[in-house]
Amino acid sequence: MFRYIFILMLMTLTKTNCTGHKKVLKNGKAIKLITGNFIISKIDSTNSYYLIYGLKNKNSYKIISKKELSAETEEKLEIGKNYLLSLKNFRQQDDNPLTGYSSSDPCFFLDKNTQICTEENVFGPYITEDLVGLYYVKK
Repeated sequence: MFRYIFILMLMTLTKTNCTGHKKVLKNGKAIKLITGNFIISKIDSTNSYYLIYGLKNKNSYKIISKKELSAETEEKLEIGKNYLLSLKNFRQQDDNPLTGYSSSDPCFFLDKNTQICTEENVFGPYITEDLVGLYYVKK
């Protein structure tokens, strides 16, 4: 009986609803993921990071991707193209007074030289394991 209740609870916590939101557990905390097809609308960069803007259901999302090289077999992102992504809100992390990160401030530092700010009418910033630099990692 306990096993069935546990399985039911696990299924409920990881269930994806019709809006493409998914909750997974990490260190006992529920992490909300936004999954689905995103159209890449803009690519920018600052210091060691790319800022990638994706559109989904008429909403804009800012995605942070560290500048890294990827295998030549990976697909480089193209503006106007669709990609299946699973986004995790960067600001969903715990506040950290040692790094100065606070979930209530509109700006924060990714490293000592790179400040990122939220933008009006843009959700995020988000991170994803589906990108390495400017390359889409097919799973």
